[in-house]
Amino acid sequence: MASLTLGITHGNTVVSGRAFGPQYEICFRCEDEYGLVEVVEDKRVGTRAMFTNRLHREGSTLPRTVADQRKQALLPLVLHPSPRRILEIGLGTGVKLGALDLPIVDSAVAVEISSGVIEAAQWFADYNQGVTSEEGSEGSKVQVVCADGRNYVALTSERFDVIVNGLLTPYRAGVSRLYTIEHFRACREKLATDSEDHHRTHKIYTIIIGHIKYIPSSSDT
Repeated sequence: MASLTLGITHGNTVVSGRAFGPQYEICFRCEDEYGLVEVVEDKRVGTRAMFTNRLHREGSTLPRTVADQRKQALLPLVLHPSPRRILEIGLGTGVKLGALDLPIVDSAVAVEISSGVIEAAQWFADYNQGVTSEEGSEGSKVQVVCADGRNYVALTSERFDVIVNGLLTPYRAGVSRLYTIEHFRACREKLATDSEDHHRTHKIYTIIIGHIKYIPSSSDT
């Protein structure tokens, strides 16, 4: 399988704009052109979580959440016979990207539009192999690019064996464009044609697009 949309969430990810309780400490706060990014530590149990705009939890260090994120990273590799080149759209805490530093992978790129999210991911270095730090990225197979995911796919000359749309909740303007037929077509065009799984991937893509066509867009409501 060479193009997947994956995502698992746990618990209540919505903060509803309210202030965090007294048991929480804000370790990091950054506001960029895409909103507010915060890393919050629960002093009772020592876990950290990343929030954007106090509306969505991008990930945390809860053992169950970390385990699920690593499984999400590995699933496409299991489905593909030769997953050498990986593209991940969306970084979050970076746990999924860190899990891709494997012998069978030649290169893995995560494209993240928010510089604040990339900076915040450093607070999860113990869980993401330090993918956003200079020390962790030097000589590593994994790379983080600060760019718009849809534009990156459309403009890059590279080809990938696996392209993964992360769990990108369309609660803010522009995110829904990553769930359009046009974007998935662009992803298909950037799949490596030398992949022995290429033809099977095109058949699966046709099935996926066939279902998407019958999902009304927000402009239809």
